Amino acid sequence: MASTSVYSTASTAHYLDQLKDTSRGRATFRDALFGITTLLVSHALHTLEDPAEIVLVPIIRGGLGMVDGALAASPGATVGHVGIYRDRTTGDIIEYYSRVPDFSGQTAIILDPMVASGGTALGAADVLASAGYESICVATVVASEAGCGVLDELPAISHVFVCEIDAEPPEIGTLRNGLGDAGARLYGTA
Repeated sequence: MASTSVYSTASTAHYLDQLKDTSRGRATFRDALFGITTLLVSHALHTLEDPAEIVLVPIIRGGLGMVDGALAASPGATVGHVGIYRDRTTGDIIEYYSRVPDFSGQTAIILDPMVASGGTALGAADVLASAGYESICVATVVASEAGCGVLDELPAISHVFVCEIDAEPPEIGTLRNGLGDAGARLYGTA
């Protein structure tokens, strides 16, 4: 069962305000995501007692915007990638790409800016567990309470690190109190 750790400080609140303000441009969104990710991953590493071998695994696309901030917190980390998404029509989880390093003794931290229903993060964790990872964490900026509950379903997920939990039940793939489509906001493409 995953332990959920809410990391909330004045700095994370400041970055959250910037991330949620859709009137701000791409540069502000990127800078705020960098800053909040650095704080969140630093907190995760402190909680995990700074494991020596870290693999950062962003979920493509939104999670890519978290990589530089995570590397600022853990400069020696290895980076893998998982391409996975929820089909907007059927709600099915579709994996289209994965490349992760050898798992021997490493802790994987999945990077996903937002966990709504939890399906894509759980799908990415399934990919890692199938590759042999036994120590998997999820680092997310905003998550629904229900999404955090879904992440408890996979025994390999030991921790969920989040800056804000939305108690409202999510609609499929969205949070009422979320960041919008992080990939589109990061890269300017839908």
